[in-house]
Amino acid sequence: MDIEHKWVIGIAFFPAAFYTILIVMDQQITAVIVNRKDNKLKKGYGYHLDLFIITILVLICSILGLPFYVAATVLSVMHVDSLKVESECAAPGEKPQFLGVKEQRLTAILSHVIILCSVFLTSLIKLVPLPVLTGIFLYMGVVSLLGQQFVQRIALLFMPIKHQPDYTWLRTVKMKRVHLFTIIQIASIVALFAVKFTKSISMVFPLMLVLMVIIRMYLLEKIFTPQELVALDDKVCGFTEIMTPPTKRRPKVILNSATDEESAAFRPRAKSRNGSVPFTP
Repeated sequence: MDIEHKWVIGIAFFPAAFYTILIVMDQQITAVIVNRKDNKLKKGYGYHLDLFIITILVLICSILGLPFYVAATVLSVMHVDSLKVESECAAPGEKPQFLGVKEQRLTAILSHVIILCSVFLTSLIKLVPLPVLTGIFLYMGVVSLLGQQFVQRIALLFMPIKHQPDYTWLRTVKMKRVHLFTIIQIASIVALFAVKFTKSISMVFPLMLVLMVIIRMYLLEKIFTPQELVALDDKVCGFTEIMTPPTKRRPKVILNSATDEESAAFRPRAKSRNGSVPFTP
């Protein structure tokens, strides 16, 4: 095929557009998983900055003919899991409580320095049996999935009520609604795999990712309440909310006197929808 004709540029636009969708979705999905509220991260996130840096790196790799940068989802989740901090168990049988994540840059820098050093150790790395490498990646994938809420909700489908763990999101959402949300997610994943592994339509896989975003932003908003979506997923911000920085913030109320503490203690309390957890209106 002669690639010197100008019309090749026009044809290359379509696969490039599909690949752009894959890069954006892969990067943003990984960032959303890492920055979930369940991880209790204290430092801010930079979705736009991360995507901007990856754009520059992909442009440089394209000019030099190098492989493109993509978000390593499994490695990112494993990195967060390895930095989790739990409380020490004082009483026998007491389960440790998750306190947060040790947020720092040292482990990421050291791990990538080791990856750089591995370039000079290819003669030794090729001696490692392939089943061993496959087992390592399989272990990393399984361990990183066990802590995800989606996997926990799948386990609840086959678990009696008396054996269900006390998840925080179960206190605000009814079990039937949890199962409905899980079934919709499973059906979406099955549809994605069906498109991906069907050769005749596998090229439209990036468009299926866009379709999933549309389903989440519009269809699920009609089926579930905002409170249920916040508990089972994360809040989806609109374009105006993302592009417009907040100008006014609600002042934080601090109880400075005993009178304020007493008034807060005796303030009327209401029950949640399922009557399990009280909250202050």
